[in-house]
Amino acid sequence: MRRGVLALGLALILSLAACSTQSELRFTNRTDCGPATITLTNTVTGSASTYTLAQEQTLSLRVEAEVLYRYEVTYPRDPARQIECEPKTVEVRLRPGQRLNISLESVPEGT
Repeated sequence: MRRGVLALGLALILSLAACSTQSELRFTNRTDCGPATITLTNTVTGSASTYTLAQEQTLSLRVEAEVLYRYEVTYPRDPARQIECEPKTVEVRLRPGQRLNISLESVPEGT
């Protein structure tokens, strides 16, 4: 009986430890630029995934810890808008269990 309880306790501790080491990028589109297109590339494997994020929405992506990722954010072209919607490319490496919140924001022209 004690061994069963001990094994169950050890399994619980290991499962909690696995959850706490999950790294995550969290994007929030707070722009007035329309939907953001986010391309996330694992620079080690070269694999890339593309996501579309509507305005005022949030996207959470699990990533491998200690791996360099590059994300590129682009927006649809709309000359009628009075807002700078320039593409951005950033590289990031997260520690185990780290969550990075990335707030996409627009800037009115002339500021």
